[in-house]
Amino acid sequence: ARFKSAPADTEVYNELVKLSVSGEEVSIRLDGYQDVKLAKEMLSGKEYNELFGQLQKELTTAYANAMSTTKYKKETDPEKKKALLMNTREGVVKKVMRDAGIQGRINALKKARKS
Repeated sequence: ARFKSAPADTEVYNELVKLSVSGEEVSIRLDGYQDVKLAKEMLSGKEYNELFGQLQKELTTAYANAMSTTKYKKETDPEKKKALLMNTREGVVKKVMRDAGIQGRINALKKARKS
């Protein structure tokens, strides 16, 4: 797992390390995510930092919640566990972007770039 330092929730950190060792790396980094890159282009430095902080906070919480589910705990295939966490990550990004009021602007920018 890619961190500069261990997150406050060490259960999440330990699980991500365990998946990484099994070959299924799941990152809490979001700066490579397309919508986050677009948000960085659109927002001021301060706005982006606030958004990014919120994304990181909510992602760690969402990972912890996903890891505490019976479905996750019973799953023995690391690849399937990774898929569950990646779906969680995508949901968090969409929710935070929507709550911040910028998902519509990001979708418009994507559409404009495809044209």
